Parts: sequence; structure tokens; C-alpha cells
Amino acid sequence: MTNKETLTRIMNQMFVGMLEDYENIKKALEKQIPKNPLENEQMWAVCPNCGGSISKDNVQEHIINGGTTFCEHCGQALKWSDEE
Repeated sequence: MTNKETLTRIMNQMFVGMLEDYENIKKALEKQIPKNPLENEQMWAVCPNCGGSISKDNVQEHIINGGTTFCEHCGQALKWSDEE
């Protein structure tokens, strides 16, 4: 392998790694934007990001504290009203 081929290979690997890092950072930041949980036919709410059930305790914590809660499965920030 020539020096040029080695350099090209290293640069390609760095670029792929940077893209993966970018995607991970983007996903983490998007989870911080509060989203309304989805309603379920049962007494549970569902996370709009992962589809996980949001526990009754998490819903009650929001009602008591009046703040944003997070999905206990994926960390998605949840909001409980349509206000911006």
C-alpha cells in the first residue's frame, strides 16, 4: 500500500467516524426537545420517540412538580401540554 493509499484510508475512516458522532449528537439533542406523549387506550402514556410505556409514577411526578419529565426508557423529554 502506498503512502497516498494509506492516507486516503485513514481520512475515510475519520470521516465515517465523524458522521457517526454527528448522528449520535443529533439524536441526543433531539431528545432534549420536549414532545407530547402519545395517548394509549389504557391508563398509560406512550413515548413518541421509542414507544415505551410511561409509568404512572412519571405522569404523577409531572402533575405534582409541573415540569418536564423524561421517558424512563430512552430519555426523551416529555411535555404534557400543547404550549410552546
